[in-house]
Amino acid sequence: MTKIDDDNQLPAYLSKGIGAVQLRVVSGKRTLLQRKLANAFFKIVAEQGFEKQYYLTSQARLAKYSGFDSNDNKYLKATASSMLDAKVEFDVMSNDNKVNTVGATNIFSSIAFRSDGTVYMEMPELTKKMVSQDDRFAAINMQIQALIKGNYAYI
Repeated sequence: MTKIDDDNQLPAYLSKGIGAVQLRVVSGKRTLLQRKLANAFFKIVAEQGFEKQYYLTSQARLAKYSGFDSNDNKYLKATASSMLDAKVEFDVMSNDNKVNTVGATNIFSSIAFRSDGTVYMEMPELTKKMVSQDDRFAAINMQIQALIKGNYAYI
């Protein structure tokens, strides 16, 4: 079983593969909390390793990473669940600026909140490959992300 780490420090940065930065949501409109939760999940996946089949974390850690500072856990759970419906398109450019790949996927394949405060999550292999690209990436300051309160400011 995976150890769940709940230290009080937020990680400084999420190194997010440029493929994941270029995702376009094609169904529904993403809320600010959905955007923050996606990055929180990406950070958890990066910390635990991209080769895993599933990931475990605590609800407290997920809330902290996403800057969710409310006691409305039903809202957090509903927002995370709604992310399963988000379909995204992507295109990946080669080094010579030609489109190599065009495709569509879900960002997450499953998210479950357990009664003991543990959050279980699975991510499709294609999404993991896009998030883990290390040749081109964006660095996201997780502490600043947690402070942003507006969707337009976040974008």
